[in-house]
Amino acid sequence: MEIGIVNKIRESIPKYATRQMQKDFILKYHKHSGGSKSILRNMYQFLTDYEYTPENKQTAQIDLRTSKILLELDDTELIFDLRKNNGKTCDPRLEPFWSELGKFLDEKSVVHERRHTDTQYMPFAMSVEDLRNQIIKRLPEGTPAPSTSWIRLNFCPSNPMHNSAQNYTGKFNVKFAVQQRLLRVQHADLPYGKHQFYLLKDFACKWRDHVVLQSLDDKAIVPIGEPGQAVSTGVRAHHGGLVSDPRQNLALDHDFHVAGIVPSVCFVVDVPENSKDSFYNGTVHVTVKEKVFEPSSPLRHSTETISIVRKYFSHNDVDMEKPILLRITDGGPDHRTTYRSVQLCCLLEFIALDLDFFACIRTAPSASYYNPAERCMSTLNIALQNVALQRGRMIPGLEMQTKSFTSLSKLRNAATKNACLKKEYKEAMSVPIEILKERFSRLKWKGESVVVHDAAQEDMMVDLYNIFLLIDDEVKPEHVSNLRMLKSEKIDAFLAKHAQSRHYSYQIKKCTEADCAYCTLNPPRLSQEMLKDLHFIPDPVLKEDGVFKSFEETYGTPTTDKDRPSLQEKVTTTERDKQLKNLLVATKVRDFVVCCECGKRRVVYSSRKLSAAEERALIRLQEELLNICGSPLFPGGEFQDKIVVREGINCQAPIETTYYAGKTQLFDGICFHCGDIEPTSTPEIESLKRKHGIVRPICKTCLQMGHTVVTKNALKKQKTK
Repeated sequence: MEIGIVNKIRESIPKYATRQMQKDFILKYHKHSGGSKSILRNMYQFLTDYEYTPENKQTAQIDLRTSKILLELDDTELIFDLRKNNGKTCDPRLEPFWSELGKFLDEKSVVHERRHTDTQYMPFAMSVEDLRNQIIKRLPEGTPAPSTSWIRLNFCPSNPMHNSAQNYTGKFNVKFAVQQRLLRVQHADLPYGKHQFYLLKDFACKWRDHVVLQSLDDKAIVPIGEPGQAVSTGVRAHHGGLVSDPRQNLALDHDFHVAGIVPSVCFVVDVPENSKDSFYNGTVHVTVKEKVFEPSSPLRHSTETISIVRKYFSHNDVDMEKPILLRITDGGPDHRTTYRSVQLCCLLEFIALDLDFFACIRTAPSASYYNPAERCMSTLNIALQNVALQRGRMIPGLEMQTKSFTSLSKLRNAATKNACLKKEYKEAMSVPIEILKERFSRLKWKGESVVVHDAAQEDMMVDLYNIFLLIDDEVKPEHVSNLRMLKSEKIDAFLAKHAQSRHYSYQIKKCTEADCAYCTLNPPRLSQEMLKDLHFIPDPVLKEDGVFKSFEETYGTPTTDKDRPSLQEKVTTTERDKQLKNLLVATKVRDFVVCCECGKRRVVYSSRKLSAAEERALIRLQEELLNICGSPLFPGGEFQDKIVVREGINCQAPIETTYYAGKTQLFDGICFHCGDIEPTSTPEIESLKRKHGIVRPICKTCLQMGHTVVTKNALKKQKTK
């Protein structure tokens, strides 16, 4: 009793301290400990409960910063570890908000720019408050929502090694951070392509019981070094690797190499019941192939995809068990739906799998993060970190010969003259391929093992190509390696009747007409009632207020892609083009590059003839598919201002007139409007050539679409005497 009274009195007695006492404390311990005076001053205040007036403004600022540092980092007694809430029952009133936030993150978040972790980032919310408001708009009015600070603390900490990380629960595997190179380019069609993907998801959910949804993408080429010169995969590891001996774990980094491995991803999505639910559950299939003699192509991708479908999604190892196949890609050269080769391969898959409906859409340029397969790349990078690879050795003679091959084309050309070279090279590449296949097979995606496949063989590709004979028995086999050269009026007529082509989509559907031989012999597998409700996926259509119409408003109605922003985009001269106007002329033409987005040839300019090193740099750029209309050829480095292209153009712009000038280089004639390598000739065009000095080439397709033949320099008529 008495002790309690004494303690109460002691707590109520004022505590006194003088400036001199504080000064003596600081001088004494600063001399022996070497600690900062600001830290010691804060310690004195903490121990004595002494509040004093700072001597000057500078001291006050130092004390304020010191208190903040101690509060955030060192004084663990002041930190409440929110992670203890993990696994406990949360406030049920906030559960709708957290559930909607999880769906939103699946739709919007993207992986790190280097894709070496599965942690996601949010580039679509400017702040936590902005994120909170976006979620509230998606919920019914009046739904309770947590505070912005509580939302932030349910994310992952930016720095997990920081003591303040104890404040975060990690409920959502997302970092709210700025990523400088996350979105490098904003294309005008970004909102359009985004809504096209939403329409695909709505269609998939509507036909969920009859649909297989695939997401395709090629991972970046894995570099392979020469024998004895292992090259790092270039993937940044987030932790150290295990080394079996005391030697350093060393490898060449960014060394020149011709060899490489291309992992192609086919992500088969588990379609949810609601289109707003997650589309990131499913099975990851990876096909591993070497890039020299097994390059990616539309026919190879189709062959490999059919092989996967027949093995895992077929009852009879031929037809797909479900009659509708949907696909989304990032629109690379092997998946661009406007390319004839891609359209023909879509037809091959449609026939080979006996589909009732097949739709392939692609994302807008520089928006590949909407492709669900892109999310899988972070998982594959786990198998590539801390890895350096080299190919096996060939026989000595061939090994010496390949040292002079500095590009893919040189190596491939040499293999056409020496069959032994191709065989030896593929055997040498089997060593790193087996290593990667084994490492990929050990990975899991959301609990499901990653399935690894071999590359399609040439005989399998030929067998698939021969399906064209069902439509046209006069198709020639020499077009297997170059489908765009295949010309067939019967195939064109079939596609005109059954297919719908758009800039970002390509769709094929069976008909019910009695005069269609194919659909009569291979009738639709869906019932007649279902067929009446089966329509092409609609194009994004704008309302008067500038908002896209929903799937329900447009499904089953005729639509076009007239609301695509790039259709209205005009070509303008950039400041850089103005600075280089004396270089962008016909007498400075040296070569051309092909846009990996539209396939058109764009002229390369240089003040002098390209050196051997400059030609090699240009070849590598083309091999890695790095150029898009309107982008600089070399964004940095020694060639930035030496080798240039016109930047004030886009994919809708026609071929530059300097391409046809023939002052320094004589190029093949191609269509002025689309770049087709086979321009047509008609009596009307021949008549124009007799009347004009210049008549630009045009292809048959552009003529049918209504494009005019561009002419210049009308010839004067000679007067008759």
